[in-house]
Order: sequence, then structure tokens, then C-alpha cells
Amino acid sequence: MLERVTVLADEDGEFSDWIELLNPEPGTVNLAGWFLTDNVLIPQKWQFPATSLSPGGRMIVFASGKDRRSPGAELHTNFRLDS
Repeated sequence: MLERVTVLADEDGEFSDWIELLNPEPGTVNLAGWFLTDNVLIPQKWQFPATSLSPGGRMIVFASGKDRRSPGAELHTNFRLDS
């Protein structure tokens, strides 16, 4: 059995953990006001910019600690994921 290994470099050529979002719904989802976190005690740690995810669309957010949230650009959380 073959194991599939996927790595993804960010725009800086660096490798960090990443989170993939999928919109399985038939309508577009506006992510403004939604959050990601690595700490249950801080649920609003990183906020999405005003950006939309189209029906069937996918989006990658790097958990790099770089804190980048410009709409239409590569997104990076303000935290990294622990192993």
C-alpha cells in the first residue's frame, strides 16, 4: 500500500502546518467574523478577513504564526500548531 505524503510551501518558501477548509454547501460562505484557534480558552484567537468560500471551494490557511489576513492573499494564522 502506498502512503500519500503532501507538503505545501507558503509564498515565502517555508513549510508549516496548514488547515484546509472545504465548503460542501451549494451557496457561498462569507468567512468574515469566523475564527481559528489552537486554544479552547481563546476561541477568537485569529479572525478571518472579509473573504468568501465558493460552493465546493477549498481554502488553505497556514498555521505559521505570521498573522497575515489580507483578503485575496495567502492566509496565515498568528499561531503555530504543536506536534
